[in-house]
Amino acid sequence: MTFSKKMLMFLVLITILVTFTACGTKASEESPINADTSGAETQTPSEASGEETSAADSSESPINSEWTTGVINDGIELYEVFSFGGGLIGVDSMAVYYSADGLNWEMTKNFDPYPVYDAFFAGGQFAVFDADNTHFTTDGKSWTSAPRQDNFLFNTAMYDGENFLSVDTAQLCLSTDALKFTTYYRDPMDARTSIDFRTASNEEAPIRRLAIYGGTYYAAGAGIWKATDINNWTQVVTIEEMVYGAEDLLYNGSTFFVPAGYEQYAFNGTKITKVSPVGSVFIVDSKNRFLGAYGTGVVNVSTDGLTWEPLFAEDGVSFRAYTAVEFNGKLFVYGEDGNVRYAEMK
Repeated sequence: MTFSKKMLMFLVLITILVTFTACGTKASEESPINADTSGAETQTPSEASGEETSAADSSESPINSEWTTGVINDGIELYEVFSFGGGLIGVDSMAVYYSADGLNWEMTKNFDPYPVYDAFFAGGQFAVFDADNTHFTTDGKSWTSAPRQDNFLFNTAMYDGENFLSVDTAQLCLSTDALKFTTYYRDPMDARTSIDFRTASNEEAPIRRLAIYGGTYYAAGAGIWKATDINNWTQVVTIEEMVYGAEDLLYNGSTFFVPAGYEQYAFNGTKITKVSPVGSVFIVDSKNRFLGAYGTGVVNVSTDGLTWEPLFAEDGVSFRAYTAVEFNGKLFVYGEDGNVRYAEMK
């Protein structure tokens, strides 16, 4: 190749790079998600208290959309959010937060160095288990804590109105106060009567979700079991029918929906039916509908878990969604790096 041709190609390459850089700069300047239009004054979190009180940076989505998107509290990632005490309780890996509006969050309890194992409703209280302690709140803001007197590692826990139930991998445990769990035996005098969830090949079947709906207990994970009392469990779905196993079990008052890894199922209480993916996070709303939300803004809705239709469309902003909640007439979807989107509920 001659020198003149080399020089010509070099100039063309420089021109392309300059044009590409200019376009990238313009796109960055016009990016709406970091624009703070809330009018709220950002506060520096107190290192002593660990509180974070800055408002979410919010902006209109970049295409015509019903969603508003933003980032909460310098990017805290909430993995679960619950409506409680007139506000919201948000849970990350080692702390809990409270919000009165879904956008401004304050840390109310720091569990570091203990990771959160489970969080759930317990009558008029809300409970959180970390690796060593039990924490209760009645208002979502102030917490009472006590060390647990057991060595169980809980996959899931619940309160049935009288007792606290939990599962350590595949074995059912029970406590009257959530401070000391013991292996549950049908006959306390016979160690052979423990309740262990097992597959057809007699392997442990890890349970990810305990729940009680309509007076019936459910255990979902590597299969689904149900019981009218905690002594007598019947397996109604095997792991072979679900492949990846149930991650949750949602109930809308008449039927169930089962998120299960890369797959999702409708469940009528006795059998499951696989459906096409309709979301990555799921809730039951105030109208007893199943909602499936993606990190793109797409939300689908169903009353039976089988037939789904669009409720919200994508908004041009995409992030990994971790959890969703309906609160004060709005639907909130929270995700990675503190991203949030919200819209008036339909």
